[in-house]
Amino acid sequence: MQTASTTVRVRSGRGFRTIHWTGLMLILAGIFSFGAYRILTSNASRLMLHRDVIYPESAGIELALRAARTGHIYPHFQTPPFTPAIYGPGYYLAFATVARALHFGFFRLLVFARFGSFLAFLGLLALVFAFSRRQVGWYGAALAAVALAAGIDFSGWIACARPDLLALFFTILGLVLAAWPPAPGRVRLLAAGAACAAAWLIKQSFVAAPLAVLLWLLLRRRRRDAGIFLGACAAPALLTLAWLGLHQEPWLTAMLLLRHSVMQPREGWQLFLTAITSPANGLSFLLGLAGFVSARRRPEWSLPRWYFILAWTIPVWPIMQAGASTNYLFEGWTAGALLLPAAVDHLQAHWTAISPASKTLALGLLLFYGWQYQLPVYHKLIITVRGYGNLAPLRNLRVFTNDDYLNAHSRQPELLDPDLAHILALTGHFDETPILARLQGQVYDMLLLGNWGGQLPSYRGIPYYSLAEIRAIRRNYRSACVADEMTVWIPHGRAPALTRPEFGRMLGSECLPAQITLGAGGRMRVKFLRLPTNATASGQLQGNRAR
Repeated sequence: MQTASTTVRVRSGRGFRTIHWTGLMLILAGIFSFGAYRILTSNASRLMLHRDVIYPESAGIELALRAARTGHIYPHFQTPPFTPAIYGPGYYLAFATVARALHFGFFRLLVFARFGSFLAFLGLLALVFAFSRRQVGWYGAALAAVALAAGIDFSGWIACARPDLLALFFTILGLVLAAWPPAPGRVRLLAAGAACAAAWLIKQSFVAAPLAVLLWLLLRRRRRDAGIFLGACAAPALLTLAWLGLHQEPWLTAMLLLRHSVMQPREGWQLFLTAITSPANGLSFLLGLAGFVSARRRPEWSLPRWYFILAWTIPVWPIMQAGASTNYLFEGWTAGALLLPAAVDHLQAHWTAISPASKTLALGLLLFYGWQYQLPVYHKLIITVRGYGNLAPLRNLRVFTNDDYLNAHSRQPELLDPDLAHILALTGHFDETPILARLQGQVYDMLLLGNWGGQLPSYRGIPYYSLAEIRAIRRNYRSACVADEMTVWIPHGRAPALTRPEFGRMLGSECLPAQITLGAGGRMRVKFLRLPTNATASGQLQGNRAR
């Protein structure tokens, strides 16, 4: 009788433990799955959007088209179009080749690049799942991929024509090829090195993965393999740079241009700490950190652990730059996702040692945190965004604007990244005299300037335009109308190039007559001459920017 009673208690306890564990996994899967669904659907809806998803998305595409027309990748920054090509040569070469081969214009190439970024992110999720599946069961692997897809810092970047996710896919491909068991042979090391080289050629900040692989091989005393991998990384990069040198491309100046940026340590640390402690990121960061700690004695996790260290330390310097944003943390979030299954595996192995009361409390706190803090962030994501209307009238007009999508549709687009131009002017590495001469000579037929909370656009406390440029605007241009968060200015003494209804159709919103007082520091005071009939937001994506 005693034996039977004991058996009943054991079976009951095991079932209770199973319920607790299943509940934990379901809560985590539910939170991350909802976030992944919201982020992926919001980005999918923007693939064909007729406006920038992230600043300065259109600048890169316009420079790629210019490379396709002229054969030169890196224009001199101090000459028209006064826009630096700051990414790796692989980015511009790839899209310039596509534009020439398929005869793509601006919008088709933009959409092509967005689809490429979206597919690269899906490929990244597949790589995380495949690598994790080799280490743990399918559930832990799926949880890792879904947690990465739910990363809120990716929310505005998945469907944009920027190089970040393309480079991230290739760098993780190289890492996975090197880490895939059993130990990599020569062919796999060559492929891993080539993938890491491709990532660096697309965007030169992606160096954490090749450094992690190289360090991992050296610490395992596989010096020959380390040499093979290093050669595979270096050969494509050196050949590409040599080809650029033969064509007299100023690639070194362009690729190192951001070293002249204004450094903002306080704002950078604040951005970094806010990112890892925000409600939608905190859980992912803790799980990745738990995986890093729990996998310290397991050799199969040693390479992802090295990558985790480098992915969270190398971005510390670039994120201090004035124009930087959370895109520099993409590798950190990916490294955490790769280690997340180790945390789940470790927790499951020690689950029986935790008391039922503690398990119940942990589940309750996790459910409260997800419901109260993390799910509302996903719920507030913007799913649909209104694009611009017919921009054909801009083709015959010279336009000065902070919106590089509008700029790219004008005649002779230039200064497509005014924020970076101003930052470099502050450090003495850009002469804005040609821009001032154009403003003072009323070369531009119109100015289309954003009104962000009552002031000209700025980021991390630095306005897009200098005080001299603002003075030139005030003296030579007058306000015409306001369409949502875009103000329209025309030269003094000249009739508007377009009527207000034409402006409205172009900007996708009624352009209301207004008198705008522009302060010396960029502050705007708008006095509507006719009150708006409704309030909609066409500038909803103004915060999605960075380089």
